[in-house]
Amino acid sequence: MKYRIKLLSDLRQRFRKAYLTKIIELIPGRDGEIRTVRLKTQHGSVIRPVQRIFPLEIQAIANNDKELKGESISVKCAKPENVLNTNDVLVKKYTSSGRLVKEPKRLDLLNYDCY
Repeated sequence: MKYRIKLLSDLRQRFRKAYLTKIIELIPGRDGEIRTVRLKTQHGSVIRPVQRIFPLEIQAIANNDKELKGESISVKCAKPENVLNTNDVLVKKYTSSGRLVKEPKRLDLLNYDCY
């Protein structure tokens, strides 16, 4: 019985903050429907199916909802100039065990000066 309680408490703690991610890219399947997503984690990026992604539950404050109903909302959307593309940002990749993946140095014999 103690083992089960310990296991359940460990699982609750593990899933609390360990898997908070942001969606970087939506990847469509062959039929055009979005089947997988690329997620930005704390140590790199991960590809997961949409079925295994769960949104956070956020509770709205009741006072703000009442204030917004009485006012007309005008939203001005300006395109920011300093937006970085996901390809511009270098992301360090980590293995599932947590080690940093180093980029291999390729042997370039075409540009090698031997004299």
